[in-house]
Amino acid sequence: MSFRAAVLVFTLIASSAAANGAETENDQVIADTTEALRKVPNDPIAYQRRGVARYYKRDYDGALADLDQAVRLEPENAEMRCDRGDVWDIKREYKKAIADYTQAIRLAPADPRGHYQRGNAWLSRDNLDRALADFNEAIRLAPEDAAAYRHRANYWEATQQDDKAIADYRKSIALDPQSVLAFYALGNLYERKGDLQQAISNYSAAYAVVDKHAMFARAILLSRAGLYDKLGQYDLAIADYTAMFALDPQRGGMALRQRAKTWFAKGNYDRALADYDLILRKEGPARGTFFELPALIGRAEVWIAKGDYDKAIADYEEVARLVPKLRWNAWDKLAKLLISCPSAKYRDGSKAVGYATEACKLTDWKRPDLLSTLASAYAEAGQFDDAIQWQQKAIDLDLAVDKRQPTRATNAPDDVKRSKKVRAMDQARAEFRKIREQRLAEMRAHLELFRQHKTLWPPPK
Repeated sequence: MSFRAAVLVFTLIASSAAANGAETENDQVIADTTEALRKVPNDPIAYQRRGVARYYKRDYDGALADLDQAVRLEPENAEMRCDRGDVWDIKREYKKAIADYTQAIRLAPADPRGHYQRGNAWLSRDNLDRALADFNEAIRLAPEDAAAYRHRANYWEATQQDDKAIADYRKSIALDPQSVLAFYALGNLYERKGDLQQAISNYSAAYAVVDKHAMFARAILLSRAGLYDKLGQYDLAIADYTAMFALDPQRGGMALRQRAKTWFAKGNYDRALADYDLILRKEGPARGTFFELPALIGRAEVWIAKGDYDKAIADYEEVARLVPKLRWNAWDKLAKLLISCPSAKYRDGSKAVGYATEACKLTDWKRPDLLSTLASAYAEAGQFDDAIQWQQKAIDLDLAVDKRQPTRATNAPDDVKRSKKVRAMDQARAEFRKIREQRLAEMRAHLELFRQHKTLWPPPK
């Protein structure tokens, strides 16, 4: 997970009552303050408390409306300015966030919060010098404030100075051993560096001190379970997904989906089916397209592994029915099944050509991977000239897509002043090229097979 992705996790998940409070507490605060405002309409504290509770519930427009009222009623309150700045920040209105934090600093110059929050906003705008200056000032003002070190660590991560980031996270933990965010961020940093054992150790430390009713507890379990999956420690991953589901069954779709995938990797197809079925039951948790479609696709893969191809086909057709915009995905997967199925009853190159052609039409013939599926279908149908033609088109299109990717000058400075946005783009391009090169190598190998009038899969039985 990238630095930017980690910040998103902190903001959207860890914000639940400052990463440790239950959502129900925010609901109660909103109810109480709404009643208070009914009795005393111009109470700035009530507006502030309700705005903060709405922020934690990710009702950012509602939070902003309340905090606007609080600031209007009490314009010289630094805390209210900071609270509103936080809302502007998460809405990516960084200029407005900086304005509020600057006013907070003017009103409470000895409070470090305005500085480290403004530092984060400067960081989001890639103004690295001002960001570091604010983080350093926050620490100067409050050298025993654990949050100040944790926020400065954001800067060190953004500028790829991982050793300094680790030192600041550890300092934050030393000052506050209950700092869930510092443990989690340190785990994330080690994961990015490839030290999975250290990452697991820090995720475990975060989970040990987090309120198990908080949303963030589920995020920690999800991160740790993902690493167990990478290490092939499937039983530990399953235990974490199970604990994640138990914390909130009504929002358990992600836990069930990931656990199903792990059961599948472990070869326990019946357990995988049970989890997918639980998602897909109307009365089950997290019913809805967001989890339903991956569950249908995942369940189809299990049916294929079990040799129950009719049920796999039915699940792909259900995907196409539920979301017509994703028919191309369902038809591509159906084509691949008809190309590769070991059962002669289902192996059908001509029918695969029909599905693959439809998938390409639905995506305006702009996806190299779908063109490659079409080529494979033609080969299975014995139409090798068409297979060669479409495989070459897939390769040419893939190369053309890569040429359209913007590149950075090779002599650009690679130091701490480089924009984190530029680095993120560089990393994304590098990952894209790695995947593309692997795909191109595979497509070229397929092209050679088609030239030899060979199909990709052995004859069915």
